[in-house]
Amino acid sequence: MDEERAKAEYERLPLCAPGAWVESDIYDHRPNATCRAPRECSKDYWLGIRHINQATGPVLPAQAFSNGRCVVRSGRGFSGWVTVTPDEGAPFVVMVNGHEAAVIPGAKDDSSAVELTGILRFQGRRRLRTFGVRAELELAEGRILTGSGTRASIREVKGKQVVAELELADDVKVKGASLPCTELRATEESMWPPPQRIVDSHARPLKEAVFPLFVGARGTSPIEVVAPSAFVFEESGGRTRIGIPMSDGALLRGWIANDVIDPEDGGGGMGYGFSGGGCGCGRDPDPTVRVVVRKGVGVFATPGAGRWASVVLDVELPALEVNGEWFRLLEVYGLSSTHSSDSGGCGDFAQVFVRKSDVRVTKVIDPRGEFQLADHRPRFLDARAPELSGR
Repeated sequence: MDEERAKAEYERLPLCAPGAWVESDIYDHRPNATCRAPRECSKDYWLGIRHINQATGPVLPAQAFSNGRCVVRSGRGFSGWVTVTPDEGAPFVVMVNGHEAAVIPGAKDDSSAVELTGILRFQGRRRLRTFGVRAELELAEGRILTGSGTRASIREVKGKQVVAELELADDVKVKGASLPCTELRATEESMWPPPQRIVDSHARPLKEAVFPLFVGARGTSPIEVVAPSAFVFEESGGRTRIGIPMSDGALLRGWIANDVIDPEDGGGGMGYGFSGGGCGCGRDPDPTVRVVVRKGVGVFATPGAGRWASVVLDVELPALEVNGEWFRLLEVYGLSSTHSSDSGGCGDFAQVFVRKSDVRVTKVIDPRGEFQLADHRPRFLDARAPELSGR
């Protein structure tokens, strides 16, 4: 009864403004809340999600992404919220899926600068906190072999090197590791479930939450490690050789002080649970034409102002006639105003306007029937981009 009463009282609270709630409030109501988080997948929910993911920072010149000292690149696996600042007008936030990316990492709480390439090429800022690390990388300090789920949280950028905290598993971290920018990759958000430690009855608990790990029994330049237990091997000169493996192939090897090891027996294990879900796509506007957009055409945030992107390849897309001079492109692959389980995103992203003089109409779409001006199937016209043609 108390739970039902608390739920009813929560529902009577005024709706929270964007910025007054976090995503966890959707599923777990905070005690003593003064406002009510919006319902998942509602219009107010998406307004708040975009507000949460708004990033700030300067727009960088294109040369910074081609000649910069620390540029992280990815294939067509980059996903996440990106804040775009057009030439004119207010910044906007867009969900990007399946784009190539060049990223200049931001240290600590600074947002990262990104240049993205899909059908369009554009720049923006991203609240990118962590990067993937190549699985084959082995660092000298403490002998760290990274796994497929290893993440690097950037703490400092030093030329072509970064100082980062490596997250090898949910409860195993390496602090202050130095590695080349070329060993990072820009990917989606942190993996869930995270990699697990391999723990069995032979693992020994560790007394210290954070402890130094040395390369050798007499090493003098340790790295800081966070881990609750380890496999123990031989002792030498007041230190013990240990190993901490993870289920994704990551491995920490090195020496720690004998007094870090808890004399009690270890054992136990770890497990994870997670639930699925998500929001479906809403109904897209009905197109009035299909158009061929050629490589190099400028894309604007509003009709007549705010250029923010250019078309990378010749493509045919549905479009909506806005007025006598402008079309709004629909179904631009990989750009959305909301999440979607579809890698191409939803077709609800509206800041995609092109001049009529920059495109060629191939079909006029009428509710009573379609009048086709040319025999063009809906397809990408650039043969170099077959992976994008599955929309």
